[in-house]
Amino acid sequence: MEPAMAFADLLLLITATQGLLLSLVLATHSQRSKRFYLLSLLFAVYSIDQIQTALYWSRYLIEFPHFWGISGAFNLLFGPLLYLYVRSHIHNREVFSNKSLLHFFPFLIKLIYMLPLYFMSREDKIYVLENYTFAGEFNVDLQSLIIGGTETIHLVIYLTISILLIKKTFNRTVKISNGKSQRSLSIINKLLIGLGCCLALWYFYTITIFLNVPYSIVIDYSITFSAGFFVYAIGYVALRSSGSFTDSLTIFSKNKYEKSALSDELIEKYTKSLINSMELSSLYLDGDLTLNKLAKELKISSHNLSQIFNIHLRTNFFDFVNGYRIKTACAKLADPDYLNQTILSIALDSGFNNKTSFNTAFKKHTGQTPTEFKNSLRPL
Repeated sequence: MEPAMAFADLLLLITATQGLLLSLVLATHSQRSKRFYLLSLLFAVYSIDQIQTALYWSRYLIEFPHFWGISGAFNLLFGPLLYLYVRSHIHNREVFSNKSLLHFFPFLIKLIYMLPLYFMSREDKIYVLENYTFAGEFNVDLQSLIIGGTETIHLVIYLTISILLIKKTFNRTVKISNGKSQRSLSIINKLLIGLGCCLALWYFYTITIFLNVPYSIVIDYSITFSAGFFVYAIGYVALRSSGSFTDSLTIFSKNKYEKSALSDELIEKYTKSLINSMELSSLYLDGDLTLNKLAKELKISSHNLSQIFNIHLRTNFFDFVNGYRIKTACAKLADPDYLNQTILSIALDSGFNNKTSFNTAFKKHTGQTPTEFKNSLRPL
């Protein structure tokens, strides 16, 4: 049978291409956050996998044989990337530590396993595709069933851990400073569950094919597009909530500071050091500033710094830092020297990483949008 691009194949290619473009946008985003790099990599590997799927469905793999198996190990990347992304949002921690790299060990093993296929010549790949892969009806052998099952379990485990982590966050939460943050977590949780259901359905369908139930391209289309919806929806929600979800989620754990050894003298000393780091050193201008990074600068533990914010200053890290950023932004918006500078440029110069988080914080601290504030300065 000659290669032929059906409407569903073309639609999948278009969707995958948009995913790659989105991945590029995230990778070059002004925020330059590791969270965005995780999301960028997730979109990239998933989109490449979808391109290979479209080429397989349409039999165009024969025309582009080096795409065959290119995403063979990617199934072992989806789970760790999703989990690290969820974890980085909830805990605001650096995710690319040496310990975190252990999550990618199964991917490395599969990659090594796939090397013989990657090094096959174009002619050999075409021969196998024409005489075996596309020679008859689609079927699943025992080896493929075992490998597919292992990869599915691997991804489901990571999805489950991510879902439980979100659930644990809700259970431990006494206060969430922004309702939108809570909704974002809830939506992502539901999308992860939906993705898990698609995976379970896909493997059940694979088992039926192994048991000689006729292959249905319609079912294959349906499961693939459904899974794609959940993956891209997770990215959409994450992007939409990049300001509120990351910058406004504050967790006050029950009895978290019961055993704190901070004396009144230390609290006063650390608080003064904290304020000096903002007012004298302007650390808030660092767009990648995190609680852990600030704690290292102040030479105190992140736990003690968190206690100072939550208990003694009655605020949270992000609101505290953003307060200084908004004050700086307001001064620049009112300064005639910055009249021709865009709001986005002022936001970046003030320590924000994107316009969404800037607008959200500005509205929260001033009760106005940046544009409304700027217009209010114009003479009547």
